[in-house]
Amino acid sequence: MPSTVYYTVSRMVQGFRQAFPRIRVKVMDAGANDVLAAVVRSEADFGLNFIGNQEPGVDFQPLAENCFVLACRRDHPQARRRRVAWAELVAQEVVAVSQSSGNRLPVDQALAAHNLQIASVCEAQHVTGQLGLVEAGLGVAAVLAMAMPGRDHPVLASVPLDTPVMTRRVGLVRRSGRTLAPAAQALFDAFIAEARAKGRRV
Repeated sequence: MPSTVYYTVSRMVQGFRQAFPRIRVKVMDAGANDVLAAVVRSEADFGLNFIGNQEPGVDFQPLAENCFVLACRRDHPQARRRRVAWAELVAQEVVAVSQSSGNRLPVDQALAAHNLQIASVCEAQHVTGQLGLVEAGLGVAAVLAMAMPGRDHPVLASVPLDTPVMTRRVGLVRRSGRTLAPAAQALFDAFIAEARAKGRRV
């Protein structure tokens, strides 16, 4: 998924390339449905996704229960908070993600269940664009924690969102019964090892 490539996947591929410098890696950064389709059609060895756990012919290896956080600039008043309630976003200038994004529908449904409606001042097609607009000072955004940079980022900060706490299960997808090539298996295993090391395995 594009939201995971900039920080999470790029870091994993960097470590993999250091261990296996002669192996070429192709990253297909696409939406959740496109990632799943690429795996089903064998165009990708495996995918990092939050859908696929109920698809026939697909194995879903869970990695993390990823929560939504508030993305904001470090100089924003809410950056110093320990947590922020979703209801507080009603009074904020919010940068939304397009309705075509896989993250938009579950958020809209969860907010509707709590009688919350959050208007946006602008909208981006993907989370990466959303974060760029936040960094430029156009507002705040709700994104999955794994889409955020590390705590040492000079501009962006994240604060957990609650009331309600919203999460998405992220995992690795591959075709059932398919044996991965040794190189692909090594990268697949690296993602699992990283999740276990950080205590994210579910």
